[in-house]
Amino acid sequence: CCMRDLMLSVGSNLRGEAAERAAALFRRYGLVDPARRDLRARQSLTRIRAAEALGAMGVQDAVPWLHEGLVHEDHQLRFACSRSLSALGAVGMIADVDAALGEDESALGERIDVLVGFGPASIPHLIGHLAEDRSSRQRWLAAEALGELRAAEAVPALVRALDAGDDEFAARGARALGRIGEGSSAPALARTVASERPWFVRAAA
Repeated sequence: CCMRDLMLSVGSNLRGEAAERAAALFRRYGLVDPARRDLRARQSLTRIRAAEALGAMGVQDAVPWLHEGLVHEDHQLRFACSRSLSALGAVGMIADVDAALGEDESALGERIDVLVGFGPASIPHLIGHLAEDRSSRQRWLAAEALGELRAAEAVPALVRALDAGDDEFAARGARALGRIGEGSSAPALARTVASERPWFVRAAA
């Protein structure tokens, strides 16, 4: 058990060809098939550990297995599968992962971490969440995540967020622009600081 945990810890930090070699080693030592079976275990914790292990092992074959877990009634399993899909770089699953995580405000930070984990591939999806027809929480999440990703291509949409009627969205948009650090957003941020918006919006700018 200790050796297995050590192998998983090392494997989760590998990338590229080294990760592929490690995944082959995990399969050779018989760790992959039991984890796949445990995804369907009756115990919630067993399922969650299996999902986390498959991501840590870098097993690309596990992508469809983890994808199935995105629709499970167990919210924690959905998160575990989402984290592993992110770790595996399964960028084709970004929209499904986002939908699976829902809009639970208490888990907003973790949801941001998962989407940011996909890297630049998630930027177009997140920019789409800034649109006026999206829910407030979707827009908040997108602004935060785009700031974390330093997404320069999101600057025009985030500048528009400064004029939104939703003060929380405007504040998150301002913080995102600050993280991105594009000079083109400076005039809009300065206008926000000098505006009569609530103090927390002006402080964020």
